[in-house]
Amino acid sequence: MVEGQQIGSYRIERVLGQGGFGVVYVGVDVRLDRRAAIKQLLPELSGNREIVERFFNEAKAAASINHPGIVEIYDVGWHTDGSAYFAMKLLDGDSLAKRLRATGPMPVIRAATVARQVAAALTAAHKNGIVHRDLKPDNIVLVPDEEVAMGERATVLDFGIAKLFGDKPLSQKTRTGMMMGTPAYMSPEQCRGAGEVDHRTDVYALGCILFEMLAGRPPFVAEGAGEILGMHQFVEPPAIHTLRPDLPEGLVTLVMRTLAKKPEQRPQTIAEIATALQAFATAPLTAERSAQLAIPPAASSSLAHQATALSDPGPLPSTMSSARGEVSTPAAKPRSKLPFVLGGGVLAVVGVVAIVAVASSSSSISSDGSSIAAPPGDAPLRLEADASTVKADVARLLDKARSELAQRKWEDAIATAAQVSVVDAVNADAKEIGKRAFAESKHEQTDKTLTAAIARDDAPAVKTAFTALAEDSVYRVDAKRRYDGYVTTFVANGKKQALSLAAQHRCEELARLGPKLAKTFPEAAKATVGVACSGASIGGEGINDGPPLGLQQPPRDATKLVTDARNAAMSSQHALAIKLAEDALRAAPDSAEAVMVLMLSACNLRDRARVRKYFRRLSPARQPAIRQVCIRNGIDPEER
Repeated sequence: MVEGQQIGSYRIERVLGQGGFGVVYVGVDVRLDRRAAIKQLLPELSGNREIVERFFNEAKAAASINHPGIVEIYDVGWHTDGSAYFAMKLLDGDSLAKRLRATGPMPVIRAATVARQVAAALTAAHKNGIVHRDLKPDNIVLVPDEEVAMGERATVLDFGIAKLFGDKPLSQKTRTGMMMGTPAYMSPEQCRGAGEVDHRTDVYALGCILFEMLAGRPPFVAEGAGEILGMHQFVEPPAIHTLRPDLPEGLVTLVMRTLAKKPEQRPQTIAEIATALQAFATAPLTAERSAQLAIPPAASSSLAHQATALSDPGPLPSTMSSARGEVSTPAAKPRSKLPFVLGGGVLAVVGVVAIVAVASSSSSISSDGSSIAAPPGDAPLRLEADASTVKADVARLLDKARSELAQRKWEDAIATAAQVSVVDAVNADAKEIGKRAFAESKHEQTDKTLTAAIARDDAPAVKTAFTALAEDSVYRVDAKRRYDGYVTTFVANGKKQALSLAAQHRCEELARLGPKLAKTFPEAAKATVGVACSGASIGGEGINDGPPLGLQQPPRDATKLVTDARNAAMSSQHALAIKLAEDALRAAPDSAEAVMVLMLSACNLRDRARVRKYFRRLSPARQPAIRQVCIRNGIDPEER
């Protein structure tokens, strides 16, 4: 199809995107003289009944809702070459994903307004018996509209894998074991491939999106899709107020309720969420209210930068997205890619066929093509799973999972635990195995980090990695042996350095060396014991503290230290965050950012001494928000 040719009643202007399954065009309806986005399925795929039904289901689902927050479908049909197509409104706006990549965390009032508009659109979909099942920022377009709050309307797109639960033939195709969606926003029951996924999976997805709009990152961030699926099922989401301490308490409660693992513990309807968001979305903004709802200026820029580094993945796919073959401008940093490989094999989610797309797109067809995502491959990957697994004996699966734990096949164990959850959703053994396997998969990476740090002789990194290993981890014993060996070598090298300083009569440096070494490893304080300089015996105690140690590498500047401290805090490594923030304050005593990160981590660790030491160094504008975080953790910084 080239410029000027016609498909149905639409004259093609240009290609907007293409992939292995089809092409998206910008066209003009010659009858009504209006522009549209036309999705055309390749002729060779248009003979596949299942693909065509899913393709037309997207148009059918969207057209049946009739809501201003749902993309408008103009037409469906067949081209003369035998290919299926449908036409929809060409939207002039940014996808929410693109907006978040550009701005980072949103002010509360804007995030609540966008979420409430999405909730209103989904309420209409649910009333029509349609569950979206692939709600994500890429499938929400912010379209200029002076008729609505804040001048933009959130429009929901891409109903390619929507479940019309009143349509019996389609519901048969979405049977137990069919896992579709985008991992970062999938509910726990959707991650398990459970067949009875209802409207509350959209509640969970909207909660993930609201979390990302407020915190600048999704609730769960990891390198692999399989790991994210495990986190949704077995790991509690981070408390959002630890990432964004200025949030109103009611909004924090709402976000965390939407992310409950069990559907019955979430808000039971999208309309309930819309009602709860009303107060935060439309309340009049006095100066005081604005200060409460917006991110503090200094925190905003730094948090936005951090959030982009942690969670700006490019788009992830819905199942039918790759079948529609759309492309877009590549994101700056890719999300966890699919297919996901676990323990040398694929994640065998229970069911007849697990279909996981390897591309992303949305039905959001903006005029510049920015809201369409490109498939990196030519086709969705079909992962064949044994149908008999659905009826497998729970005890056999648990034995298999335990065996995988014993063999340190962590991701395989997570997958097997997920299979048990499909058959027995409340099985405590499966949940415990899943949690343990997930924890050990993280410890495995930490152990590798420890090995690499020892190899490059990075003492602070060695200490950090070893400290991060849990006492009950299977990696701890061997790691302890290697750690102790490294510390012994570190002390021996310190002794050599002390003798060298004494030989050069550099007595003041020798006096400071013991405390410097001890900051990394307390055992290293003995390196200078008994080393004489100018006739004076130098011990490891009672010596004035010196500047930060920089034996292995030159000291880092304060900006880098603050960035590293913030990264550690957002990863819940609060002890490391405190150390890095205090190092930053030694380099730059007036760093307000270092004080803020240090206070947040100290509050989370309930470190009363540091909380009270540094609270008064916060600016008056930040003190109320940080004080609330500390009080939630049982410490009042102003209590004497």
